[in-house]
Amino acid sequence: MFEKEKKKNRPSNQRAYLRGDVILLIMIIVLGILLVVAYFSSPIIGTDPDYFREKFIDVDGDSARNRIEQFLGTFLPISASNLHFSASPLNQSEQTRFDLRSDDVPAFLDSIGHLCFEMPLQENFMPFGYHENNKTWWRPHSATQFMGSQTCGDNPIWQLMVDQSDDDMWIIYMIAWST
Repeated sequence: MFEKEKKKNRPSNQRAYLRGDVILLIMIIVLGILLVVAYFSSPIIGTDPDYFREKFIDVDGDSARNRIEQFLGTFLPISASNLHFSASPLNQSEQTRFDLRSDDVPAFLDSIGHLCFEMPLQENFMPFGYHENNKTWWRPHSATQFMGSQTCGDNPIWQLMVDQSDDDMWIIYMIAWST
């Protein structure tokens, strides 16, 4: 008699499996809802495929001059050539590279004083970490003689390097990272 009462109070194996299946089904539904919400609310996923194509900027020449001057908040010297500019919304950065006559560099550095670079520039200071970059014009690590600095502020973080490998034409590399 005692064993019969025990069996009545204990759920059958079939009920236990049914409860497990219901819990699993509820978890799958909740996970599916979360994935759908994440998919359509993400700026990266679930948007128009042209979203980033329209936002990425990679320009050269006169178009780059305009972008660089906007980027730096100053005019470039007339001697600035081989102009390149790129912006990426994905990693919130803008970068530029251009050639400048070495005797124009001091005046250029004065013109960007509002960016609060630590001055004077430090000899052999490479502000950029070594990272992959598919741009053929971005090669600061190939410099044999250079000086660099970064800003004293933290948003955006500005980094500057002057490649002095050629005595007459120096290459200016700059990046601004937003945090």
